[in-house]
Amino acid sequence: MSEYQPSEKVLRDRAQAVRDVLDRHDDGPMAARDLGGRIGLKGSVESIRRAVRAAVTAARELGLPVIANHEGYWMARDEREWRDYQEARKRELRFDFVRMRKATIAVSEKVTGQGKLFNTNTTQFN
Repeated sequence: MSEYQPSEKVLRDRAQAVRDVLDRHDDGPMAARDLGGRIGLKGSVESIRRAVRAAVTAARELGLPVIANHEGYWMARDEREWRDYQEARKRELRFDFVRMRKATIAVSEKVTGQGKLFNTNTTQFN
């Protein structure tokens, strides 16, 4: 099953809509479902969330400082807030990278390590 991927133009239009909505919103973070509704997205809650994430990514690629957390989305109020947000994201990504590397090593050792001791050719994750 292939998933719908919006065109570049659609993403650009949605990114501009995100900017327009968030520029007028001063009441703290806006939930994805609310933001999606205001930019005209329809569908299930999860499909709206995915489309909002894609629109926010497109907005950032256009140079818009959209910040996200567990409460929702908002435009950075100043350069410092945007810089602090970017630094926090980098720390999270480094942590995720280390965790992924440890998992990769553990799986590799399970597949190639112990199996070689007993002369088995299994590559299953049992």
